[in-house]
Amino acid sequence: MSRDMSCVSVEKSSENIIRSLLMELPKIADPKIRRGIQLRILSEIAHSERQIRKANRQKDELKNQTKHIIQNARPTLLPRRELRKLTSRIKLLDRKLFAHGRRIDILRLLGTSLAYSFLDRTTILNLGANPPPRSYLIDKEGLSTEIKAFNQLSSSNGSVVILNDITNCLTIGDITRVQNDQLELYEVKSSSTDRPVLKTRQINRMKTATDFLNKQIESGPGYQKRILDVESEETHNWKYLLEVLADAKTDGFSYKIVEGCLAYIAYRTDSVDLEEAVERAELPWSKASSALLVGSLGRHIEGLNVRPLTLFPLEVGTTLDILFGRIKFITLLNLVPFAELFKKRGFEVRFGRPSPSIVERLGSLGGEHLENIDYKVQIFGKSGTPYIVEEGPLLRLVYECLSVNTVIQDLVCAIGKMDEQQ
Repeated sequence: MSRDMSCVSVEKSSENIIRSLLMELPKIADPKIRRGIQLRILSEIAHSERQIRKANRQKDELKNQTKHIIQNARPTLLPRRELRKLTSRIKLLDRKLFAHGRRIDILRLLGTSLAYSFLDRTTILNLGANPPPRSYLIDKEGLSTEIKAFNQLSSSNGSVVILNDITNCLTIGDITRVQNDQLELYEVKSSSTDRPVLKTRQINRMKTATDFLNKQIESGPGYQKRILDVESEETHNWKYLLEVLADAKTDGFSYKIVEGCLAYIAYRTDSVDLEEAVERAELPWSKASSALLVGSLGRHIEGLNVRPLTLFPLEVGTTLDILFGRIKFITLLNLVPFAELFKKRGFEVRFGRPSPSIVERLGSLGGEHLENIDYKVQIFGKSGTPYIVEEGPLLRLVYECLSVNTVIQDLVCAIGKMDEQQ
């Protein structure tokens, strides 16, 4: 098999793995299937990590060979053919690294789907605060013991057990378990007999998190009681999402303006690029009057507390098209008409400039550029005190196809309660 075919094989096998896991995802109410999915995700992540490490070593060796050849050859007698071969091999390794990296990203998106299926948003927010730097699972001490502990905990009837390492959102401890409506966090250690020793981590952060989320204490440092005081049932623009994606698959491009301040754009990457797609959409929002917040479905941005694409009501084939970049789905939120909806309810709205970290994070959408962005929104209630709308509600509009009306109703309710406390 040629090296190029080897890269194609990695990409094809990645899609087959993700397809089979997506087909199992609707069955996760079954504890055996739920456990099997997690162990397979863990195994596939570890396999890709080993392949990445191997490819990086090979790449370093090729770079050293290239450097050695250039240093020891006369400028007029450079072995260009040999250098081209080395460059070609490095490019193929880069492609392989990208394929395995994308596989890991999607696998963790699937793991995150498990967390969102069994934990509420407030719990996830608090268990994912201040994530540590990501390290290789294959370098983790006691990983085999962690798997034994996971299997042991999973055998308990009526409990939901999640391996934190396969998610993007659970960062406290190794294992999260919910049993009898109580949250338990476990840090797994290995004993000298190599038997699993399950210990709740004896540090303030873990104890405070479990006490807080199990409602044994009212507050804790760094923990939030709720994201929004939700009074209305959440509604999503699934109908428009499905329409735009179906048209894009057929025609190569589609767009729709939803609720006056959202634009959904979808396009096949083999026929249209982002710039052409935005141009063809002919959005009626001039740069002078628009403050745009942009998001791309299917990408995980570290620290965002949003429902994964893998839980959207999409056909498996469509989900794969988005995850593997064959179809792009872009959401643009225009904050100017969004603010007008609040003003009609008697609220004053002001925009503030985003911090550089937020712009940088939102800007890394795979080549998409953000311009003229205002981000932090202050909504003033009757008391005159500003209710500051930060990441959660606005980004859920962009990344979850949440309806504008749902977010506005919940924010108005939260502002009203804030006014009552003044």
